Amino acid sequence: MPPILRKYMLNLIHKSHLGIVKCKQRAREVMFWPGMNSDIEVTVRDCSRCAEHQNQNVSEPLMPTKKPDLPYSMVGCDLFYFEGKRVKDPNGRGVIELSLQLAKQVVFGDWTITVKTKGTETSKTFTVQEYKLPKYEVMITSPPFGIISDPVLPITVKAIYTFGQPVSKGTVDVVITLVYSLKPEIKISGLLNKDGEFTLQVSSKQLLGLVSNGQRDLNYQSFKINANVTETDTGRNEGSSVTIIYYKTPLQLTFLGISPNNFKPGLGYTAYLEVKKKDDTLFTLAEASQIRLLINVTYTVQLSKEEMAQLEKELNISKSNIDNTSGTDEKQLLIRPGFIPYYDKTKTLILTINDPIRTVPDNGLIPINLDIPMEAESVSIEVNGLEPFAVEKAYKSVSKMKSPTGTYLQLKVPTETPKVGSTIKVTAVATEVITKLNFQVS
Repeated sequence: MPPILRKYMLNLIHKSHLGIVKCKQRAREVMFWPGMNSDIEVTVRDCSRCAEHQNQNVSEPLMPTKKPDLPYSMVGCDLFYFEGKRVKDPNGRGVIELSLQLAKQVVFGDWTITVKTKGTETSKTFTVQEYKLPKYEVMITSPPFGIISDPVLPITVKAIYTFGQPVSKGTVDVVITLVYSLKPEIKISGLLNKDGEFTLQVSSKQLLGLVSNGQRDLNYQSFKINANVTETDTGRNEGSSVTIIYYKTPLQLTFLGISPNNFKPGLGYTAYLEVKKKDDTLFTLAEASQIRLLINVTYTVQLSKEEMAQLEKELNISKSNIDNTSGTDEKQLLIRPGFIPYYDKTKTLILTINDPIRTVPDNGLIPINLDIPMEAESVSIEVNGLEPFAVEKAYKSVSKMKSPTGTYLQLKVPTETPKVGSTIKVTAVATEVITKLNFQVS
């Protein structure tokens, strides 16, 4: 850095009145000259503004103890709390605890406490301001879903402070609407009890009045419950909302993703059906005992040559009738002459299974084991609930796994959770006679 520019650069580096260390750090990033660090120290030290505002660590002065005139005329004695904290000693030193009762109509602002002892004075400032109550939250408790046969919808609104105590004085305003509509609405108001709760019931007839499309029941209707709580003492307002959907029954049938989408003809296949409530919780043992399910399984096979010939014959007759149609006949308008309709070359058969009527186990998981015929092309599984759950259904379609040779192999392990170090038995099942089997364990 040329000497003529050094003073200018020093003033520029120290323009923000940074300390010596920070100024040196900034200077090293952009410039250098011999003795630069010393010049920076002098510049900062000679700055009047920095000298005025720099930190001053003042040590506490020594406080010597007064010498006694005679032996044992003054005995040092410390007083302690039970926890071991010193309170006061005869020399006028220690911890003094006093209190001051503020007036009900106190002046807000900064207050100062000043203590003078033996020529030493110290002050402490504290702020008096309006006390703000802690925040509270509003919770709405309602069934996780509604059933159209339920006569009423019970709702509980609860307000609780963040430290766990209930808001015992407050008004509650509850508004119920359809999820995608603000009008019409149901309005209910009330007061919180000593436990910070407000309970109410809304009839199914009232909820049905919100549905404007002429629907006769509440099936698949979604309602939004809004609750606002106003604290009586402060006028503060907090709110919350929940959504509830109505169904015909609480039953939910779902085929799990672990159920394979393909099967091997001539071998076994297992699908897994999960039985739960609409909110994905399990039924209790008493509830599950009332549920029965009917399982129907069908599969498709290729038509035989005789069946194909008969079908083509019927289609040719139909085609001839269409070609001979003239004028403005309806068939001629829908199907042009010479058109051969598409026809399915397969037929559907019923697959007989063991125990087609099932009950629900404790874990809500039902395995459906099938023995797939060798000639099957596709398989359809349909599960229907029996009364009073007849409206609930579940479907699963399974396709045939492709094989260039038309043969299939399947491995079975009897133990679902084998233990490390134990011996397990693996069974190989094939659609052809196995003369040699190569396998790899990884």
